[in-house]
Amino acid sequence: MLRLFGGIRKEISKSLKDEITQPILMTHGENELSFFKKMGKTWQEENPQLDYREIPDAGHGANTFNPEAYNKTLLDFFNLDN
Repeated sequence: MLRLFGGIRKEISKSLKDEITQPILMTHGENELSFFKKMGKTWQEENPQLDYREIPDAGHGANTFNPEAYNKTLLDFFNLDN
């Protein structure tokens, strides 16, 4: 299974690096599986357009575990948190 994810990660990394020119927000819950957190951090290193943020006190589906923090993150990303 990890090989499958490794192949997917490489394909997405190439796509992010070569094709995406607009800012992207990627979020994960603080309690998400470490594999997915590592993937997000790696993608951020490979593409300056990617803004990777962890949502505190949340797992997979961070918007349902901690909606206040998730919404604040979205507003901040869109510069609407004034």
